[in-house]
Amino acid sequence: MAEIVEPQLRRLALWADPRVVALLRQPLGAILSDVDSSDRDLAGLALEALAFKLMRILDMDYAGTRLRGAQTGGVEVGLIFQSNRLVLSRWQIQCKNSARMSIDDVAKEVGLTHLLKGKAIIVVTTGTVDAQARRYASRVMADSDLAIVLIDGRNLKTIARSPTRIVDIFEREARHAMELKKLDEVAGQKSRRSAPSLLDGAPGSDRT
Repeated sequence: MAEIVEPQLRRLALWADPRVVALLRQPLGAILSDVDSSDRDLAGLALEALAFKLMRILDMDYAGTRLRGAQTGGVEVGLIFQSNRLVLSRWQIQCKNSARMSIDDVAKEVGLTHLLKGKAIIVVTTGTVDAQARRYASRVMADSDLAIVLIDGRNLKTIARSPTRIVDIFEREARHAMELKKLDEVAGQKSRRSAPSLLDGAPGSDRT
């Protein structure tokens, strides 16, 4: 705490709301409890602290806040993190205190990547992830170089019990993304092999 956590919190206090920094001194389980508070101001601050907490576990650096919980009645917050290790990697994280993550929630973040230059998107909900939202995220990953991680309330409870489990969740999502891209490449290769040649049936061609 003295050598690693406190210096990070002091640096964070230069940019982030001091009330959020105070919440970050709490364990993740306590922050999740505050997210469910009937006090909308406290819930919004806790939602922002949740995003910070998750990304700091992954050793990502805070870059900016584009949407605060206070601006959305305490139910939504959007932040940007980045890593300068080897190459610049910019991550968008959207936390929602909602019963369900919809396709619109994911689509909005995908659209913002052009403006924010993000390469990875994390959408977090305290509830469940709609099946349509998962299918859309899979389609986007198969067709682009974006990585999308969807975290639901069940995942959050797992991380609260053991913060390092977030690594397992991200590895699972990474394997899923790689499988999608691999399948897309294989399908493309098969399609190229089976596609008819422009020479088929042409005069002098050996093809029938």
